[in-house]
Amino acid sequence: MTDPTSDPAPGPTSGPTSGPTPDSAPTAQAVFDRQLAAIAAGDLKALLAQYHPEATVVRLDRVARGAAEIEDLFAAYLAAAPRVDELVSVRTTDDVIFYHARMTAGGRSVTAYGTLVLRDGLIWRQTAAAHPAG
Repeated sequence: MTDPTSDPAPGPTSGPTSGPTPDSAPTAQAVFDRQLAAIAAGDLKALLAQYHPEATVVRLDRVARGAAEIEDLFAAYLAAAPRVDELVSVRTTDDVIFYHARMTAGGRSVTAYGTLVLRDGLIWRQTAAAHPAG
């Protein structure tokens, strides 16, 4: 995996009920780093802890709203044993992360793009799309 800081670039039990205060909110890069670590570890609990109680995840194949739907989505996602092979590009602002990654999921190589929008230091909105690499 390439170093995401070198300008190359990839969700609840019931989820947290309150996040950090705005003054103590983690940086977008810290949130992204935790997201990547939770995916790499296959840690559903850590992944879900990243999401705001009012989170929505939008993919081309489905939309998940709220803790229960997001938990179902990510349980299925982690069952496919996703692995980030390379972060191609990542851009962050104070509250937005946009990434492009090469990944392996379900034994297939894919190119993935996504956006994470933060609120109170947690992922509030996410989009994700993947297509076969090649």
